[in-house]
Amino acid sequence: MIDIELRVLATLIAVVECGSIAAAARRRGYSSGAVSRQMSWLQRRLGVRIFEPDGRSIRCTSTAVALATQAERVLAEFNEFEQIGRSASLTGRRRGDVPGGGGVFGGVVGVVDDGS
Repeated sequence: MIDIELRVLATLIAVVECGSIAAAARRRGYSSGAVSRQMSWLQRRLGVRIFEPDGRSIRCTSTAVALATQAERVLAEFNEFEQIGRSASLTGRRRGDVPGGGGVFGGVVGVVDDGS
């Protein structure tokens, strides 16, 4: 399993949308160096080239665009995951209640006893 932090995915999205490390750093509240290190780490971790040098700037590869699109989906799914958890804790759902009817697992996953 790949251990990529959600903040790295959000940074990737920012770089692709902004078109530069500096602009993405401003958007995310990071230094340019921090964004550059995150993107270098991601390239090494995935073993693909995400950005190409283009003079003093970078050019996003088609892989970067595809990864950013998928990263948006992952972050949206995680946000939904958090909402379900918060909703369950606030509404006092009973053990065994499965909101959403199975989601990405299509109902394959059984109910796990959470110890309550």
